[in-house]
Amino acid sequence: PGLIDAKIAETATPDHARRLEQRQLLDGILDKLNLREQQIAAHYFLDGLPIEQVARLTGCSQRTVSNKLRKIRDQARRFRDATDAI
Repeated sequence: PGLIDAKIAETATPDHARRLEQRQLLDGILDKLNLREQQIAAHYFLDGLPIEQVARLTGCSQRTVSNKLRKIRDQARRFRDATDAI
């Protein structure tokens, strides 16, 4: 994270800081996701849309969106753990 990101996080609301952290994690794993997973991640984590709306926008079932989000969260955790270990 850069200096600007750190400054924003210091002055931001808790919700904004959480979104910034999610954005940084997503940036770290985006190249490991296929296009549909990238769309799901962006709509859910960055746009803050509910699963039902993400499903409509991506043409997936709500169950598929939920499963993809679980996979994305797992990848983000592994990425975070790997970068914390450095």
